[in-house]
Amino acid sequence: MMRSVIILLLIALTQAQNTIFQDKEEMMGEILHSNEELGEEILHGNEESMDILHKRAAVEAEEEGEILHSAEILHKKRSAEILHKRAILHKRAILHKREAEGEILHSAEEESEILH
Repeated sequence: MMRSVIILLLIALTQAQNTIFQDKEEMMGEILHSNEELGEEILHGNEESMDILHKRAAVEAEEEGEILHSAEILHKKRSAEILHKRAILHKRAILHKREAEGEILHSAEEESEILH
């Protein structure tokens, strides 16, 4: 009888131990599955972050390109204004030179008339 009780006790302990191992395996499986899901979420979040960073970089590059283009246009406009002002000054210098030459010629003609 005592032997039967011990055998029944051993059987019960073995079944309890098997149940504990099964529960442990199930929990480990659930933990592994949760970790995989979490890893996928993190990876997806990183991909979204990278997409956002790429888009932001593209926008910044576009803005820099627009700024550079505006600066080039402004530089060309200022260069054209400077060339225009130089042309005006050159024309004025030519006119003053012609006036001076005309005055000298006129003075020379007057002197020539006085001398004759």
